[in-house]
Amino acid sequence: MSSAENELRCNVLRCRKMVGVEGRAVVTACSHIFCVPCAEQYFSLSQACPACDQLLAEPDDIVMSSLAPTTEYKASILAGLTPSVILEIAARAMSFWTYQTSQENAYLLLMLERSEDAKHGLESQLNHCKHEAKCAANLEGQGELHNARSKIAGECLCFRWALTQRGLLAELDKA
Repeated sequence: MSSAENELRCNVLRCRKMVGVEGRAVVTACSHIFCVPCAEQYFSLSQACPACDQLLAEPDDIVMSSLAPTTEYKASILAGLTPSVILEIAARAMSFWTYQTSQENAYLLLMLERSEDAKHGLESQLNHCKHEAKCAANLEGQGELHNARSKIAGECLCFRWALTQRGLLAELDKA
């Protein structure tokens, strides 16, 4: 597995830090994972999950997990357990990864949708700016030409600034 496939993000939306960097993370019974700083912040205030608000009152509902266990730890952790218990643990771990992956995909799709909406809005502004420029060109020879050009130049500068802030300017320059 590549490191990209093996990377989980903190489930606090304001954080979203890759938890594998620290080598430790806090995992909850409701299948959420948090970086240690977020876990310390939120779980010191409440025993409710910051991602879903589920009450985590049992001792094993919030667990510090090593994301880079040693070979010795891996060799001994399941030793002595029956195959059915080992398979149950593996099934729960796979369920956790499936849930985290589906949540990450849903988050990325939402971000893509928001970006596309912003892009469409900016494209609409650009089209309006182009229309204003064409109208100004038709005013050639009239006293309003200078005022119209100044207005359009200001709007185009604002539009280019907005595109730059969203990282879309280079994309539109290609088109």
